Amino acid sequence: MAEQCAMIIGYLVPHRCDHVALGACGRCGRHYCDDHLAVTAEGLLCAACQQGLISRWPSRPLSRPTIPTICWSSAD
Repeated sequence: MAEQCAMIIGYLVPHRCDHVALGACGRCGRHYCDDHLAVTAEGLLCAACQQGLISRWPSRPLSRPTIPTICWSSAD
């Protein structure tokens, strides 16, 4: 069975696009249809990534999470 486009459409009643997906976004991996496809220098992206709407998915996977290190020193 073919994948469905993962883009959310509709202003008053948001719902998932009902078109068949053509491929997956090169940045976030969401499936897109012909209406939600953006051709960029980075490659084929979904409309949300092209517009900068998706900020929770990094463009490149992180190798490991960064945890801040706190160093305490006592000045006696």
